[in-house]
Amino acid sequence: MIRFERFTLANGFNVIVHEDDSSPLVALNVLFRAGSIYDPPGRSGLAHLFEHLMFSGTEQVPDYDVPVQMAGGENNAFTNADFASYFCYSPRQNLETLLWLEADRLEALQVSEKSLAIQKQVVIEEYFETCLNIPFGDVWHHILPAVYNGHPYHWPTIGRNEREIGSISLEDVNKFSRQYYHPGNSIISLAGNVKADEALRLIEKWFGEVQHGGERAAPLPYDFLEYKSEHLEISQGVPAKTFYMIFPMSARTDANYYVFDLISDILASGRSALLFSTLIKDKALLSQVDAYITGTNESGLFVIEGQLLPGVEFNQVYPIVWDEVGKIQNGFVDKTLFEKLINTVETNLAISESSVLHKVMSLAYFEALGDADLINTEIDRYKQVTVDDLRQTLQKYINPGRCTTLEYHPA
Repeated sequence: MIRFERFTLANGFNVIVHEDDSSPLVALNVLFRAGSIYDPPGRSGLAHLFEHLMFSGTEQVPDYDVPVQMAGGENNAFTNADFASYFCYSPRQNLETLLWLEADRLEALQVSEKSLAIQKQVVIEEYFETCLNIPFGDVWHHILPAVYNGHPYHWPTIGRNEREIGSISLEDVNKFSRQYYHPGNSIISLAGNVKADEALRLIEKWFGEVQHGGERAAPLPYDFLEYKSEHLEISQGVPAKTFYMIFPMSARTDANYYVFDLISDILASGRSALLFSTLIKDKALLSQVDAYITGTNESGLFVIEGQLLPGVEFNQVYPIVWDEVGKIQNGFVDKTLFEKLINTVETNLAISESSVLHKVMSLAYFEALGDADLINTEIDRYKQVTVDDLRQTLQKYINPGRCTTLEYHPA
C-alpha cells in the first residue's frame, strides 16, 4: 500500500505527497494536461516543442540543468498525446532547490524568437532522425490517421510533418503556455524522505503565488465503436516484410483496458506465449512478433506486429495469427495459466513502484486519470478479470472486421 496525502493550493494546484523515509532521496513530478491532442490545427508538434522550450531558461536560471546537477540531482521530461510531464530527484536536503527551479520556470520562462528557432530546428532534426531515417520510423504517421481520423490522436506527438513544426510561431507558444501551463491544469506530486506537512509548506512557498490562469483542459473523447477498418501497404527501404494489425480499444480508465492488456500478454509475453511459440518456434514464419497496447486516455490501440522471414508471404501468416487468437476463446487459458499471468502482473507492478521516482510519476499520472489511489488498486482490477471477459472482448473487439492492417514491403 502506497500511502499519500492530497492537498489543493488556493491557486488551484493539485498536490500529492508520499512519505518514504526508507530513501535518502526526494522526487518531484509536475504534470500538465497538455499533450499533443491540444496542438492547435496546423501546428501539430507544439506540445512537444513546448517541452523543449521549458528548458530555455529564466532571468534567474539561464541554464536549468546546472543547479540541478549542483544539487546532486537528475531531471528529464516527456510529452505524449495526453500529458506533458517534468520530473527530477535529488538528495532530500536539496528538495527546496528542485521546487524553486520548477516554480521559477513556470512563472518566468523566457522564450525568444532565437530560442524558438533553435528548438524548432532541434525537433525537426529529431523528426528526421527518428521518423524518416530509420526503418519503420514513420509507422505511427500511417497508423494514427487511419485509425483516429478526425480526432487529435491522429497525429504523432512529435508532429505531423516538418512544415507544421516549422510553422509554429512565438504567438502560438505563448498562447499554448497561457492555456495549459497553469495551476488549474496541473498536478504536483512529491515522494521521498520528507514529511507531508513540511512538503506542503515548501510547495506553498514556491508555487503558492503562481497565477491561476485558467481551467482544466477538457477531455476529447473518441468513439472507438464507430471505427472503420483499412488496409495499407507501403513500399520502402525496410529490411523485411513487416505487418501491423491494429484494433481500437477502450479508454485507459475502462475495465476493459485490463482485459486487453492480459490478452496481449497471453499472445506475446515470453517465449511460451502463443504467437512466439507458433509463428517463430514451431512454423518458423517470423523473425520477431509482439502484441501490446498503447493506453492513451480516451481510446488506446491493441497492436499485433511481426516481421516475416525471407520467402514468407503475408497471407501465410494472417490465418495463423487468427488461429492463435481463437485459442484464447476456445479454452487455452485455464485456471493455472491465468493465475500465473496475474502473478506476473503483480510482480511487475511491485517492481515498477520500488523507487521514489517511479512512485512520484505514477501518483501524478493516476491522479491525472482521476484518482491517485489507482496506484494501489491496479492489481485488483487485473484480478477482477475473468476468462469469460477475455473471450467476450476478443469476440467483440479483436476480429477481422475491426482490424486495420499495415504492411511494409521492402522497396
